[in-house]
Formats: sequence, C-alpha cells, structure tokens
Amino acid sequence: MIFSNYIKKLSILLFILFITGYSDDIYGKVDSAKKDLKKKISWENVKGAIKYKVVIVNSKNRVIIKQVVNSNNFELSISPGKYKIRIGSINKFHKLVGWSDWAHIEIKRADSAKKVKLKAKEKAKAKAKARVEKKKEASSPTGIKFSLGISCFQILNNWNEVYEDACPGYIINIGYSLKYIDYLRSFWMLKNIDIELEVNHASFKGKNRPDKVESDMNNLFVGGNIQIATNFNSQLNFAIRVGSGLMFTELLYKEYDFTGSQRGTERLNSQDPSFKIGLSAEYRFFSPFFLEMGIDEYIILFSSKNFHGLKYFCLIGMRL
Repeated sequence: MIFSNYIKKLSILLFILFITGYSDDIYGKVDSAKKDLKKKISWENVKGAIKYKVVIVNSKNRVIIKQVVNSNNFELSISPGKYKIRIGSINKFHKLVGWSDWAHIEIKRADSAKKVKLKAKEKAKAKAKARVEKKKEASSPTGIKFSLGISCFQILNNWNEVYEDACPGYIINIGYSLKYIDYLRSFWMLKNIDIELEVNHASFKGKNRPDKVESDMNNLFVGGNIQIATNFNSQLNFAIRVGSGLMFTELLYKEYDFTGSQRGTERLNSQDPSFKIGLSAEYRFFSPFFLEMGIDEYIILFSSKNFHGLKYFCLIGMRL
C-alpha cells in the first residue's frame, strides 16, 4: 500500500523538535503564574498527505493534545515535563492512513534554557581566552629567549672608597619558560616563570689613594635566575628576578718603586658566592624582539667584607 510506505518513511525520518526554552528575548515576557511554554514542532513532509493529525500524551499516557493541522509544523503551549508524540498522515480523501512511531520529548523550563545560554557564553569566553593564550605562545614557540646588553654597577657600601663605579659592564642572558614543559603547564603558579642562565662582567677601577695600596678589580658573575613575569595582553610587562651564583674576582694590585713609578702588578683571584634580586620592565616590539630595562641589587660574600651594590641594565633580545 502506498501510504504504508509513507508512514514508514515518517517513522524513520521522524520530526525535528525545536524545544529550546521559552525566553523573554525570543517570544516576549511570560507571566510567572503561567507555567506553559510555547514550542514549535516540525517534521518531514509525506508525499500524498494533505493534512496531519498530532497526538501528544503525558507521562501518565493521558492524551493532552489531539489536533489536525494543514502543514508539517505545529505550535503548542505545554507545561514542562516528559511527553510522547506521534504524527498521523491524512490523504486527499480525508482518511487517516497510518501513524509514525511514538517519539519521546522533554520540555524544560525557561530558566534551564537561560543556564544553558550562560554556559554557552562562558564556553565562548574560555575559547576566546584560549585563542589569546595560543597567540601569545605562538610568538615564542620554543620557549627559549636570548638577550644581551650593557650595565652600570653602583657601589653602595664603603667599598666605594676603594673603587669607582663600573660602567659599562656587559651581560648575556639565556632563558627558558616553564609553561612549555607539558608536565608543568597544568600548574598555574609556574605558568609565568622563566629560568635563566646569566653571565655578566664588570671592571672596577681603583681610586688614587697615596697612602694606600691601589688595585683594580674585575668581576665575572656566572649564575642562575628565576624570573616571575606578568602576562598582560599588551606589549609592556613587568618581572621580578632572584638569582645566585659565583663571582669570579680578579684583583690587580699595583706595585711602585721608591720613586713612585709603577713597576708591576700582583694578581689575586677568588671565587665567592653572590646573590641578587631585582625588578625590570619588558617592552615587546616587532615580535619576537623585546627590550628590557631594570635594576638588580647584588651582594658578593667576600671573605673579608661583603661587597654591596646596584646594577642598572638594559637588554635587547628575542624569543626563538
């Protein structure tokens, strides 16, 4: 029979239910005393059918809607809950020739739909934030950075009676961001931490002291740093840096004869622990390049007396 095939087709294709919650911005304001929600149901057309009969039963199998419609869609007002629905097709002789299978539907409250919308917005924000993070990481795909620059070292304690400030000095810095290590990436506290290897050199010229032994001093610092930086979505960011290492020191004592003429130098070498803490500002331009300026406070633990000072520096570098 021709219409039996149509009914099978109707059962297989079923209908598409638009059961999104009733919301103020779509249908208008709903009186809080009214619990019914407007829903629109549509289904595939059946060839040869001129009308359709819609039957809906509630969870107690009680018929709540039985209606004939002239098209393949139907709008109804219905309370939240679980229902079953089936569609019958009517031919041109106005005879009901068969039914689709029962289909289960669930009508949810409007506030549930709003919660879904809020969750969707939150997901969209999270995706947008992830895109920004990926864009930032794309500028430094390996996590390695390299920089070099100059420095000026200002002596703070009474060593400044013996030596002049050292300017210029030279710095080489190689760093790696921990967020590029897969295992550590999940720890948010480590996300903005870099580990660095630093090498810097400074030469201090001895002051002319007629009644004292004169000397010049060369310092070579080799050590490691931990840098904690901000991650603003801008070209300017800030960092705090702590580090320690060894200071390789060479003292050049000047020897004079009885006429006052210098006749030679005596060299003394030492390796002493050194510690530092500092602040800096980094400006990113023409990615992947950056300019960093800052100040570090140094303490060198000499065996005789600690050496205390400030190092002002300017670095230019790039992320590889």
